[in-house]
Amino acid sequence: MKTKIRITAILCALLILLSACAGGGNGDETTTAGTAESMEIGTGKTDSDFLDIFAVGDGAYTLIRPSVTTGELLAEFLKIKELMKIQMAAAIPVNDDWINPNKPLPEYEILVGNVDRDETRSVKESLGRNEYTVCAVGKKVVIVGSNEELTLLACDHFSETFLEGEKKQFPSDYKFVGKADYQVEDIKINGISIDQFKIVTTNISTYSSAVRDLKNTVRLLCGVDIPVVTSKENAAEHEIVFGNTGRDPEEIKYGYDDTVVYFKNGSLFLGGGSDWSVKVAVNYIKSLLAAEEKNIDIRLPEDGTPAVKLICPERSAYIADPSLLPMHWKYTWEPEEWMVNYEDKVNALMCNDKDHLFTVSHRADWLYYPENSIESIISVWAMGGDCVEIDIHYTADGIPVLMHDATLTRMTNFNSLKGHNGLPESADISAWTYEQICQLNLKEGAGGSSAASTPYKIPTLEEVLVACKDRLFIIVDKPDGWRYCDIPGIQQKSKEHYLYPIMEKANNFTSIMISYGTLDNTAEGTLSAAQALQIQKYVFERTGQKMFMFLRAWTTRSTVEPYAAALEKDSMTNSALIVNGAFDSTKAAAIKGYASKYPKTLMATWTIEDATDNESVWQTIYNAKIRSIMTNNMFGLVKFASTKK
Repeated sequence: MKTKIRITAILCALLILLSACAGGGNGDETTTAGTAESMEIGTGKTDSDFLDIFAVGDGAYTLIRPSVTTGELLAEFLKIKELMKIQMAAAIPVNDDWINPNKPLPEYEILVGNVDRDETRSVKESLGRNEYTVCAVGKKVVIVGSNEELTLLACDHFSETFLEGEKKQFPSDYKFVGKADYQVEDIKINGISIDQFKIVTTNISTYSSAVRDLKNTVRLLCGVDIPVVTSKENAAEHEIVFGNTGRDPEEIKYGYDDTVVYFKNGSLFLGGGSDWSVKVAVNYIKSLLAAEEKNIDIRLPEDGTPAVKLICPERSAYIADPSLLPMHWKYTWEPEEWMVNYEDKVNALMCNDKDHLFTVSHRADWLYYPENSIESIISVWAMGGDCVEIDIHYTADGIPVLMHDATLTRMTNFNSLKGHNGLPESADISAWTYEQICQLNLKEGAGGSSAASTPYKIPTLEEVLVACKDRLFIIVDKPDGWRYCDIPGIQQKSKEHYLYPIMEKANNFTSIMISYGTLDNTAEGTLSAAQALQIQKYVFERTGQKMFMFLRAWTTRSTVEPYAAALEKDSMTNSALIVNGAFDSTKAAAIKGYASKYPKTLMATWTIEDATDNESVWQTIYNAKIRSIMTNNMFGLVKFASTKK
């Protein structure tokens, strides 16, 4: 068993915080005289010593929340609203913290969270970084913490103390302060405490997920909620600068996949031309925060020398050498050497390595890149995957390009360019020449109307074969639109577009596996083991190269055993079968039996449905001696596969 490289999880502080919720604000708690801790609420006081928070009509309190409220805090706010309704037998007025300049502020308010009120600001300024409070300030009740998680604890304390069970009066001098323990006491960057920094970006949304990721990580580790400002504001003494903001001393304009991390003049710069590339910078900082220490001091060169500098080359360069493309998941995962070794993949296909789980990515890595893009294919290889399933369609001038749909609508910016500058109005790929296709950009992930556009282009099959040679295997789908080669009587229901000439141009005859090719349950629409062997022979006789098998067979059509027997007997390479397709647990025992009877046959399946695409099902599959899985969650599957050797 080879040693596994693991990244320490740094979000375990959340569990510590959640454990502090039990019992009305556990963790260390401090109180002042007249609170629930020092005396029974209500004892020895007159009515004038209490705030009438349950008043109805004149003098009624209004429940106030911040105008921008996250899901968790909003849920707590609504919980307080409903509990007060029960206690009052009437609905309490609610509002956000917008201030109407033409009206005075209400006299009686219950302020929940970081609302825009002087009372909340003064109370929050008095809190330590790990504290939360429920207190009276004049005729107002303030419920707030130094960050949102702590505010939730303050809400819990208020609800449990005053709203649940028997109704209690709220003392006019009430002050409760609770404390929560954090995994890290302090985070410093070159000796400067993290609470002295502000996050700066061009606008709040440009790098929103990268900003949120860093903020959440720091908050959960040590309780500090780093403020976020835009680059339009005056520069602070210490900043964490995201992306292209104009704050950069070098005035560098970063490309979409460029990432640079450096420290200069008391500020940290996380440079990148997209949310994705800045996330890589955040991932790097998070990897430094993974140290299991109570006090973390990140040390970077103070003269501006980059700690990280990833500059993406031209597209043609990383197609020729995929190692040049910076990965969007960099610093979160590092595959072991054997996982990117081509010979290890071959050994798995040949059943020489019975432990190796042969991993297949459905439409490549569309979690981090556009589906069916050359970048998503390179990502699969770089993370340690073995194979990609891709889809091809032919352009008007006969070039096979990668796209799942026969139209351009879902995955490209077609709608904004159609009909302009001589481009076709039709969304059909077959209506566009390759030169016209090159003017389109792919959308992120699985595309759709709300997906952002990227600078990535639709790749050709030839480009894929160049990038994958001696690195990665390929399953080509949409078999009604192509044939492997010109052999009479094979794939008769498919269009006469041949893959062999493309393989020849790319000088790669081994990446594409003889697979799928099955349109229906007729003889003419099925690629049988005998036909697969003919294709393998055709290619070998012309090139001396041996194609690998990944044929589809069915338990319901009684093709598993005859296909396995034929391939084990006559294949020049391997015998591999996708059995049925989607994993069926009721057939697991039968497939396990086939695997034992035909030890040189790699049994395969897929789990591309959400309900089955998880580690629990993958383990069931592995236990059934199935040694290949196709997934939509390649990042998760390669990590699972890394534990099997």
